[in-house]
Amino acid sequence: MLTLNLNLRTSKHKLKSINCIIRYGSYSFAYSTGYKIESKYWNVKTQRPVNCYDANLSTILSTFILSAEGIFRQYIAANELREPTKDEFKTLLNKKYKKHLVDNDKGTFKAFIKTFVKQASSRLH
Repeated sequence: MLTLNLNLRTSKHKLKSINCIIRYGSYSFAYSTGYKIESKYWNVKTQRPVNCYDANLSTILSTFILSAEGIFRQYIAANELREPTKDEFKTLLNKKYKKHLVDNDKGTFKAFIKTFVKQASSRLH
């Protein structure tokens, strides 16, 4: 059974990262949502920003939770009820939320050279 909670990461900085704590089977890990907030604007009981802070952030975090649950359910349905490993689930979340980590070869010098060499035969000299 999958459980998802939102917590603030402890740090010395004023802005704290909002992490999604993911637990299922024998796995438990934190996944960064990519958002930050000051501790005084965070409600520990509801695990959401306080009402006066930002309604959009609250909606974004709720959508994040629902989307992560959907990704988990889709994986189980597609893989004969087998739960994903920690790395598999992180990869699926990265594909959805952190595309730059998945497509890390795109936009690099190495990718430019590959494209340049591939297109060299079609250029007019």
